[in-house]
Amino acid sequence: MVTTRRRATAGEAAKAVPEAAPEGRSLASDAAAGEEAPPATQAETEHAGPAKSLRKGSAIEAALRSATQTASYNVIVQLALRVITFVSNAIIIRHVSKEFLGVVNVRLMLLYSTVIFLAREAFIKACLSANRHERNKAYWAGIVNLCWLVPILGLFWSTLLGFVWTNLIKQPDLPGYEYAVMGYAAAAVIELLAVPALVIEMIHLRTTRKSPKLRRVSFLESQVVAEGAALTVNIIIRLALVMLRPEWGLFNVCLAQLAHAATYLVYICGTSLLDVQQGQHPVFTSVWDMLPRSLGGKPWYRAVNKEMAAIAWAFSQHGILKQLLTEGERYLMTVFGLLTFSQQGVYDVVHNLGSLPIEDNYYPFFAALLERNGAKSSELSSEGNNGNSSDRRPSEAALNAAKAASEHDLQVAGQTLSVLFKLMILVGATIAAFGQGYAQLLLHIYGGRRPLRVPST
Repeated sequence: MVTTRRRATAGEAAKAVPEAAPEGRSLASDAAAGEEAPPATQAETEHAGPAKSLRKGSAIEAALRSATQTASYNVIVQLALRVITFVSNAIIIRHVSKEFLGVVNVRLMLLYSTVIFLAREAFIKACLSANRHERNKAYWAGIVNLCWLVPILGLFWSTLLGFVWTNLIKQPDLPGYEYAVMGYAAAAVIELLAVPALVIEMIHLRTTRKSPKLRRVSFLESQVVAEGAALTVNIIIRLALVMLRPEWGLFNVCLAQLAHAATYLVYICGTSLLDVQQGQHPVFTSVWDMLPRSLGGKPWYRAVNKEMAAIAWAFSQHGILKQLLTEGERYLMTVFGLLTFSQQGVYDVVHNLGSLPIEDNYYPFFAALLERNGAKSSELSSEGNNGNSSDRRPSEAALNAAKAASEHDLQVAGQTLSVLFKLMILVGATIAAFGQGYAQLLLHIYGGRRPLRVPST
């Protein structure tokens, strides 16, 4: 009874004098050195469990709200970027031919997007499955090595597809086409150099920056800002060169695309390096941690994370079908020549009106939301293993809270997916109802009379 009374008195004194916390900790540590602290009672444990679960639940809900707002923000920004691209094409089409627009926006952009997709898409989706709570540097070194394989794959695909684009399919009657193909392939490889920094940032998915001088912004928003800045540079250079140096032809768009890729690379790498210097990442403490290196006597290209590599291979198999479904009409037009380059230019004008990268913007949201279920279980297990009680299993209250949070996450994911489906159906039905009747009027407003006069095949 005396010991219990002494503990209560010490606890009241600690609450009454909060300013003496540093000295209190020193005395407590000295006392702990001579006497072992008694284990927590069952009532204290049961009381602490729901409180900790509530704190975790509020943090999860805050992260969920942030991710939802970020995804919505991304869609709005992407819509704004599509409008900017649409307006810039409306200006360019008055200074170039429809054939020029079809070659650039269909043929060359198909090469660019194909190289980016084949080399990057599967690796990014696979690495989003990584355990962001892992603190083993060898684990992250294997992921970094895996990411550095992406530029090498990009170089391979750009060389192979560049040969196909210049030798095996019909070439347009425009000067500088071969150089434009090489320029777009090189731009794709330059953009792929940003993949290691991009993946590292997306895995940790920070919600704020520590520096008070910087705006609170998630990395997904930073990625959209990078894409917006790169697209802005592309449009400015393209418009300036097309209007001032129209005789350069395809060299204008080639230089603009190279500037686009360089701007994206500088922004993404600069943001990631700034976070490393400010200590944003718990594992990456220097720039050298983001470079490939050998592990266990193996060269860096073999010392990759096997689990992430297997997931990337599975994603690549499914991704090929997805690419054929999303870009299949462009492949048919390019390989088989079903449409002339003039008709391809008109097709691209219409296609840009109703396309939004919904999946690209919401995939990180669903990945972070549904991955959290496994993170909760692993976190609860680690807390149970670090406890001082004889029963190292998580408390029943903590398990119930984790189960409720998981069910809530699944419910939110289902509701979000349902809203997206309804939104896309509504947009598609509106375009299907009014698009056919008002297509000629819209094309007339967009580019004058020239896009309407398309020769038939």
